[in-house]
Order: sequence, then structure tokens, then C-alpha cells
Amino acid sequence: MQTDRGSIDVELRKHHFSKQLRLSVRRGKVLVTLPKRYPYRVAEQFARSKKTWIAGQLASSRPLAEPTTSQRQQAANLTKALVEDWADTMNFNYSRISIRNQSTRWGSCSTSGTLSFNWRILLLPKHLQDYLVIHELAHVSQPNHSKKFWQIVARFDANYTSHRRQLRQIDLAEIEG
Repeated sequence: MQTDRGSIDVELRKHHFSKQLRLSVRRGKVLVTLPKRYPYRVAEQFARSKKTWIAGQLASSRPLAEPTTSQRQQAANLTKALVEDWADTMNFNYSRISIRNQSTRWGSCSTSGTLSFNWRILLLPKHLQDYLVIHELAHVSQPNHSKKFWQIVARFDANYTSHRRQLRQIDLAEIEG
């Protein structure tokens, strides 16, 4: 896409859960997510209509800081203890834990049972740390966000809807150690 500041690369990505067009700018990258049924030209037109906003976002965006060795180690220790406690309570097994510097995710669970957590888990209040670990461990059993998945989460965190909302309101780029 051409702007008065030059050319901007825009990634277009179809997603089967998307219900509407979504525009995001993170770490200097522009992404338009669109429902599977939408043609790419609609997403391109949408991005062009928002080029002033995109240019402003790109001008003000800054890269995420890398965690210090100490922060990464503290996050690993904390997460290992939380996961071991919750895995025992929930009676779920996992293969290993990974600490990462993710820009858009708090955590993830691979099909092989590897639980990955953002090092910024260290900076969260205890109830959100617990929710995050419960959420990812539930994915070991249910690798989706089905009704069954949320039933598992609810069994171990009665306030999960509130905790999920709180976590989603935190901008990863805004919190640094």
C-alpha cells in the first residue's frame, strides 16, 4: 500500500473464526484479518481506507524490549512452580515449559503438550497468573476453545470470565519489568 511516507506492507490473513475485518499494527507490522468468506480485495480496500491511521500507528510503535536474563529466569521459576501445582490439581500432564518474549500472546499450548508462556507473566497479579496457567493446561485436554474447554477452565477458576477480560485489557507493549 502506498502512503505519502512511502510503501507499507500489509499482511492479509483469512481466519475461520473471524466474523468481521480486523486491523492491527504491532511491532511495525500491519495485519488485516478477515473472515474466510470475504475476498481479499475487500481487505485491501479496508486497509487503504485506514492508511492515515496505519501511518500514525507505525510512527508511534516501538519494539518490545527483550527480557533480562534475571527476568527470564524468574519467569521460568514462577511458571514451573505454578504449572506443577495446577497440573497436579487438574490431573493433566504436559511435556515441557517454554518462556518467550511474545508480542501478542500470553501463552500457548502445542499439540505435543509444550506450554509456552510470555515472560511478562511475572508482572501479573497472582489471580491472572493462575488463570493463564489453568487456561493453557486445559488446552492439553482440549486443543480448542470449545464448550468442553471452557467447562474445564470453569471447574478450576470460577471467575475465569472476569480474569480473561482483565488479561485481554493489558497491552503487552505497555508493560515492562
